[in-house]
Amino acid sequence: LIQRIHTGHTTNDVAAVNLAAHSIKSSSANLGAMTLSHLCAQIEERARDGEIASELIARLDETYLGIAKAMNALYQELV
Repeated sequence: LIQRIHTGHTTNDVAAVNLAAHSIKSSSANLGAMTLSHLCAQIEERARDGEIASELIARLDETYLGIAKAMNALYQELV
């Protein structure tokens, strides 16, 4: 889904950015990854307004990687 946001950004496909951001927003909120959820909510809101938020999309990979590392560390503690 993150790749879909990047592809939508590159191709100026606001609908694709909106849909992918919405999906990530919901999924990450369910996992408690609220930083990612809030970032995607902002990307989604801007896309709904017909705008691709380049400055927010630029932060997406770094935010996701930080959460993925934290979740992996938690998983390692549990196994």
